[in-house]
Amino acid sequence: MRKFFAIFTSLRAAYTNRTDPEGMQLLARTYWRVILSIAIVIAILSIGIGAVLLFQIMGSFTTKQASDAILPTTLNRAKIESVLTAFDARRKQFEMLPSSTSTYPDPSR
Repeated sequence: MRKFFAIFTSLRAAYTNRTDPEGMQLLARTYWRVILSIAIVIAILSIGIGAVLLFQIMGSFTTKQASDAILPTTLNRAKIESVLTAFDARRKQFEMLPSSTSTYPDPSR
């Protein structure tokens, strides 16, 4: 525990004398180690969380769900027709837009 507090004591002394080369070197080394430690922790956490999520997804695949996915689904003809009609209406509106725009005269002429 004494070493832990000694680190902060030496850092405080280096910060108060930060114009000295020895103080700058200690601050730079400490800054680099802190940034490197944070980066390593973030990398380990992201790999761990990714592995947990991957195993959750892989564990959710069962033979029952796979066999259900193979079964054909029934389609509602009325819904399909309404979707196709809506797409056709959008296509007609899109084709109408270029012909319905009014031309504006060029103000520079």
